[in-house]
Amino acid sequence: MSTADKLSVPGIMARSQTGISAHFVFDHLMSVIRHRQPHIVEMRDAGIGRALATPGSFSSTEFWERQQRELTSVLTSLIPAGSRVLYLDYPVHTNVGDLLVLAGTERLLRRSQLRVVARHSIHDFRFPQLEPGIVLLCQGGGNFGDLYKHQAFREKVVSSYLRHRIVFLPQTIHYRGSRRLQQSAQVLNAHADLHLILRDHASFALARRYFAHCRTYLAPDAAAMLYPLCVSGKRASPGPRLCLWRTDVEARPDEPPAAVHCDWAGDWRSLLGYRHWLLRGIQGVIMLLGRFTPDAVAAIWRAMAGRAVQHCAATLSQATFVETSRLHGHILATLLGVPNRLYDNSYGKNRAYYECWHADHPRTTMKAPAGEARPGAKKPRQ
Repeated sequence: MSTADKLSVPGIMARSQTGISAHFVFDHLMSVIRHRQPHIVEMRDAGIGRALATPGSFSSTEFWERQQRELTSVLTSLIPAGSRVLYLDYPVHTNVGDLLVLAGTERLLRRSQLRVVARHSIHDFRFPQLEPGIVLLCQGGGNFGDLYKHQAFREKVVSSYLRHRIVFLPQTIHYRGSRRLQQSAQVLNAHADLHLILRDHASFALARRYFAHCRTYLAPDAAAMLYPLCVSGKRASPGPRLCLWRTDVEARPDEPPAAVHCDWAGDWRSLLGYRHWLLRGIQGVIMLLGRFTPDAVAAIWRAMAGRAVQHCAATLSQATFVETSRLHGHILATLLGVPNRLYDNSYGKNRAYYECWHADHPRTTMKAPAGEARPGAKKPRQ
């Protein structure tokens, strides 16, 4: 089975978009408004997401806590506890990978004891005058470059707040052309207190070369802060083999691989089911009204995003194996202790991150490019 229309994975609601009533959307939204808390379940002793360890060789807890220390150490060296921060460019779209980064960033802010004075997406930030001492913190992820519109927003932030410290949370850098890269370099290098946190060696090297006036640091993706990420319930035996493939601008020409067996295959949208349309509806509200009530819409969006993340985590936790070209599909499966194989995206982002942070995890592997020999390549532990 290779299409999302024939899904039978436990935890995915097979509800068509036409079957969602206005009543249902309203009731769901009001439930979110009442609670206003992301539904991320955190239970250290749960059957799924428990610390997976091979005596004397590997501890999942140590693996993730080491990454959390790396990221927290970098951020707290730049922004002392108690500092006021303005959190910008939180993701208002249905890419679950970015919603995982959002959830991890919120946990990072709490652990670092930072005072968030406001949260804004690119849809509702009006570039007001800021009090001295406020640090601007820009969302991390994989959109530093010329593939997406977020870089133009960040550059406007940089040029508008030359007297404020600005920190970019862990990013992958990718530019298709040197002209746009040079334009970015001109803007970023003009700022005297700009700090770039990169999440792989290739991005770090590129930043050191082209953004020489900026301070650069290496740290893992903010989603690493979500460990331990657990879900309730027990895995069905045997569970499905789940394949999560990119269907956007970062997909490879040969994707999805024809020879890969899947019990279910799709992208984030099909994995979310009706939740995709709920998020799209809230996204429209934020784009229309966010400038008038940014704090309220940010709280609602975080709650909705948390529920979407929990749903995807519950679904992936049921799988016996995950094949994916989504970097955060791989990160989420690894957080849950589900064996998985990561395929590269169109420009090498996934491989760069995997080799920097996940190559030593025994339950993950990286798919080699076609024709590349892999002597002694490891196999994920089932």
